Amino acid sequence: MKELSSENYLTNLFQFTNDLIHILDMEGRIQKVNPSWLNNLGYTLEEVKYKSIYDFIDANDRDLYKAYRKDVINGINTGCIEFTLISKDKLKIPVDGQVNNIFSGSGIFYTQAILRNITEKKETEKKNLEIQNRLTRFFQYAPDAVIVIDENQMITEWNLKAEIIFGYTYQEVHQQPLNEFIIPPAYRAAHIQGMKRFLTSGEGPVLNKTIEITAIRKDGKEFPVSLSISNIKIDNKWLFIAFISDISERKNMEESLILKQAELLQSQLMDKRKTDFLTVASHELKTPLTSIKAYTQVALNMVKKSSDEQLVSFLSKIDNQSSKLNHLVTELTDLSRIDLIRMDINKTTVNLGAFITDVVSSLQPIIQQHTIELKNIVSIELEMDTIRIEQVLINLINNAAKFSPAGNPIEISTALNNEFLIISVKDYGIGVPAKNQERLFDRYYRVTEISNHVSGFGIGLYIASEIVKQHGGNINVRSELNQGSVFSFTLPVQKV
Repeated sequence: MKELSSENYLTNLFQFTNDLIHILDMEGRIQKVNPSWLNNLGYTLEEVKYKSIYDFIDANDRDLYKAYRKDVINGINTGCIEFTLISKDKLKIPVDGQVNNIFSGSGIFYTQAILRNITEKKETEKKNLEIQNRLTRFFQYAPDAVIVIDENQMITEWNLKAEIIFGYTYQEVHQQPLNEFIIPPAYRAAHIQGMKRFLTSGEGPVLNKTIEITAIRKDGKEFPVSLSISNIKIDNKWLFIAFISDISERKNMEESLILKQAELLQSQLMDKRKTDFLTVASHELKTPLTSIKAYTQVALNMVKKSSDEQLVSFLSKIDNQSSKLNHLVTELTDLSRIDLIRMDINKTTVNLGAFITDVVSSLQPIIQQHTIELKNIVSIELEMDTIRIEQVLINLINNAAKFSPAGNPIEISTALNNEFLIISVKDYGIGVPAKNQERLFDRYYRVTEISNHVSGFGIGLYIASEIVKQHGGNINVRSELNQGSVFSFTLPVQKV
């Protein structure tokens, strides 16, 4: 034991150290404390002298300190102790150190504690623990499988996502060779060679890159994965960290997209072939049809002067059928132009009222079984392709005449709605079933219930809708069975 004998010793011990020192009598009362002890806890010597040390120790550590001090007094080597002191401001000051026995010349025993304030150390440990916990949580709950192997290819870390993707638990793979679990047999030799190459040359073809390879699950099923590998050296040994994600769904989507693109390309090719055929066919049909029509009309004019009524009737039928055929060929020509995006729209400024009146005037002599009535025709200057819009109007009026009983009127009306003009053609015919209305403007679509007795390809309304769309408008229908129909289309109105 050391002897408490000289003032010089106490001065050196108490005054010139950063350690916290207190000296207690056998009952645990404070006999001396050094300046560092007072400064760390915020007390004066008068506030602590002859007070029990246990008044300054955290309640949770008092029994610990009592037992430790008892062992020291009994000569048991207990090593270091860590406990918490309470400052004057009620702050907890963690300390660690040792306690030893000292005695005076008169034979009175004391215990001396030499302690360090470890607040900073504890805060550092706490921060390090928080960082470690965050890293552990990141590792365990990362969106990708994270696998760590050592130089011998033994698995040292295996997170939850790896368990989900590959089907093995951490316990099953820990300290087991990687290539026996997730690498397909066909690639295991290459993996081993790659590791050997890196360990000898420091070069790795897949390090710090993202690649797509094939992996294998516990059930033996192979599947595509995205793989990134990083390496780090710790204690002169290499560790390899692999980040792996299952890309099966993405690959399936890519394959599905490629298949759809192939189907679309095939469909476009077929459409182009159809369009090319329509273009050639309509062109080839147009020339002889024009000749038939012309010779028929000449022959009809010649025989009308004779009294051969039967011949006149036959020629009239030929002329009517030639007109119908000419209409069908014209539709085919327009259809091929739409498919090839070749339908030219040449807009000019016209007066709407005069335009509609002219169209009706030229059409009324042909449609003699119906009266075409104009209602609320707006007189407005409008930009449009007169030839194409006339084609739309004639199509809608002809349809109204086809599907209406003789004698019923056909009404044409207009209205302004914000920045659009609405043109409507109304009939009092057989109407269109509700189930068929949405598809009326589809290409080649014909309503079976009402089209068996009417010729056509089912492309007239489709062509009309495309013309309206190219003008920046829309076309629609409102109809009730046996109550008639209203076909309306819009054209944009330019503000002056």
